[in-house]
Amino acid sequence: MKSISTTNLFGDEFLSAVFANFSDRKLKFRTTESELMEIFHGLLKNRAYRAFAGQYPFDSDGPEPKSKALSDAFASLQQSRLVGRLNPDLVVYHISPALMVRYKKFIEPKLSREKNLILQLARDVERKLSSAQ
Repeated sequence: MKSISTTNLFGDEFLSAVFANFSDRKLKFRTTESELMEIFHGLLKNRAYRAFAGQYPFDSDGPEPKSKALSDAFASLQQSRLVGRLNPDLVVYHISPALMVRYKKFIEPKLSREKNLILQLARDVERKLSSAQ
């Protein structure tokens, strides 16, 4: 059964909303794109997040789940410097204060019932990401 997104978020807005709702201790985190894919793939299969499942559809045919939409969104946030890469290995990321401003001004107003669900998803993603020291 294919899920369809019921939100008004497009492109990198969904990922921005999740990152903007991270706690202060998680504004710097260590991950790889592969790990990020695995985290979102697992969480978006959860019944609680069904409304968001269509945001980043996954192809599960390869050796690991892959979402071109999620990959493009993550790259977009990095290219716009809303999520900064802090090391040459590109595994430590820092969420820019500008991402929070963008979220508050442009993305949060699009959310209604989904706002609490985004906050819960952000907490679940946080728990799965490694903190950068």
